[in-house]
Amino acid sequence: MASLRAGLLALHLVAATAAWADAPRLPPNGRVRLEVVDGDIRNVIRLLGEAGQVNLVLSEDVRGKVTLKVDDVDWREALGSVLAQRKLGIERMGNVIFVDTLEHLTHRSEMRSRRIESQKEAGPLAMVIIPVRYAKAESLVPIVRGLLSPRGTVAVDKRTNSLIVTDAAAEAIRERFAL
Repeated sequence: MASLRAGLLALHLVAATAAWADAPRLPPNGRVRLEVVDGDIRNVIRLLGEAGQVNLVLSEDVRGKVTLKVDDVDWREALGSVLAQRKLGIERMGNVIFVDTLEHLTHRSEMRSRRIESQKEAGPLAMVIIPVRYAKAESLVPIVRGLLSPRGTVAVDKRTNSLIVTDAAAEAIRERFAL
């Protein structure tokens, strides 16, 4: 144990090397014993990251003090407890764990979703002909319209009893209609 002005800090890893050898790309199932009194949260997160042998990036909004005592706890549980207590979250990007406020993570996720949707909608239009059996294609038009993007259209070919669906991407059409 090392003593610090802010309190007592101890980090002991209980070996779980057998599990580490089986999954070299995943963080190990290290267990920690950690006691911190009014410790800087950035240092505590860094210590837990070292216990899990993971790469961490901390946002500048991650700040404050934390007091905790955990004994023989999986490092992920300890990290999750610290993050939850300070309203922080993580986002995995490849081999890196990014730590930020829940508000910023949510905002980034929403922006990513919007960007993906706008890319889908800005893509080229595709047309798919869907033959209909056991029903009249005309009766399905209102249902199909509800499944289309704002750019999508649906038409009926009465001669073949088929729906002609045009939308932003052929994959999206096939996915929506399970083709």
